[in-house]
Amino acid sequence: MINKKTSFWLCLFLGWLGVHRFYERKTATGILYLCTCGLFCIGWIFDLWILFITPNKPITESYQYNTYLKVVEALQKSGYSVDEYAREWCHIGASILHDSSYCGNIHVVADPSPDLVSRIIGSFFSGYEKERYFTTNYASWKRISKDYRNKFERKGYNFDSYHYWPDGSLIVGFAGTDEPSKDNKWLSILKSVIG
Repeated sequence: MINKKTSFWLCLFLGWLGVHRFYERKTATGILYLCTCGLFCIGWIFDLWILFITPNKPITESYQYNTYLKVVEALQKSGYSVDEYAREWCHIGASILHDSSYCGNIHVVADPSPDLVSRIIGSFFSGYEKERYFTTNYASWKRISKDYRNKFERKGYNFDSYHYWPDGSLIVGFAGTDEPSKDNKWLSILKSVIG
């Protein structure tokens, strides 16, 4: 799993060369940063800022992680398989399959609540907290969910999803991404586990 602290220190000292991007397995942007001195230092400073406001706890220490493991266990008992395709500092993405057929995705996002430094900065600059929240994975997945719903409804599909975010965390299940899944039963399993 990619470590936030490692990314932060790599970005701080070698960000203008894109070293942190290579560490995060973002090779294309790493090469771009290498050739342009961190997008003329603007990209480097932006990345440093994003890393600075990323949640301090990894996803595996968030409240949602244990819930996610229970959901995976319940799905596997019901004949579904869960294929994780992303495991980052504050995000897990997994595909749900049944008899090798794609059924949808689950995303788990860590708590975006501010740390002490963010709270201090936020007390002096009124727009800081709103902007900080907007750049978190949590806010990003809420926007993505809304975009999926709008896209499906324009095509005349029913979009089936389920959100849950106690303690500022988020689990979201999408029944299909490009087209709705024919098998939405797994979402009811997710709902029954989460409550």
